[in-house]
Amino acid sequence: MKAVLFDLDGTLLDNDVSLFIPQYFALLSKRFSRRISPEKFIDSLIKASNAMISPPHPSLTNEEVFWREFTKLTGMSFNELSPQIEDFYLGEYSTLKEITRPIPEARELLSSLVENGYMIALATSPIFPEIAIRQRMKWAKIEDLPFQVVTTYENMHSGKPCLEYYREILKKLGIQPWQALMVGNSLQDDMVSKKVGVFTYLIHSGPLDSLDTSLIDWFGPLSDLKRVLSLYS
Repeated sequence: MKAVLFDLDGTLLDNDVSLFIPQYFALLSKRFSRRISPEKFIDSLIKASNAMISPPHPSLTNEEVFWREFTKLTGMSFNELSPQIEDFYLGEYSTLKEITRPIPEARELLSSLVENGYMIALATSPIFPEIAIRQRMKWAKIEDLPFQVVTTYENMHSGKPCLEYYREILKKLGIQPWQALMVGNSLQDDMVSKKVGVFTYLIHSGPLDSLDTSLIDWFGPLSDLKRVLSLYS
């Protein structure tokens, strides 16, 4: 094992996306409410975000796909909106920190992996710009750790659960699938990486009765991950 890939929300950062995303949409749509209704803005945001995920678009980054679709839907371009978007992520977006909490064992675990020679990658959904993801890394208290890859909408060409997303990370790391472990809390988005040949560790407590265990190599709390990796050191 050479590298460990980590999901962010729900894995390294305590962040209930069912609360986070609606509040995020509300804040962002409010920023532009003088120009476009919140309803149309959010609908366009969702459609343009979905276009980033699948099918893969190797000649275009997720950022390029997002703005191509968003501009078609709203008539609002990146050049026109980018100053306000940067202000948003430095301002209103930061208030969402209050509904998240760092996971105490996350930083210690990541530091230990680095000390033991593992590469670490932040395999978070690349539908956000880097400025937004870096903020959430800061909320998780892991922003200064030496991640070899942090997936953002600027540097990726598909998204979870598309298998090309995981293949692109492996290519960036320069490793084979069997040399990587994916750690996350979502069967659909994270454990699907098993289909490209990586090992998987599901953050999960309780029985697996209702889950497709064919995608899961190991499961348990984040704190048990070091024990699992010690078996392969």
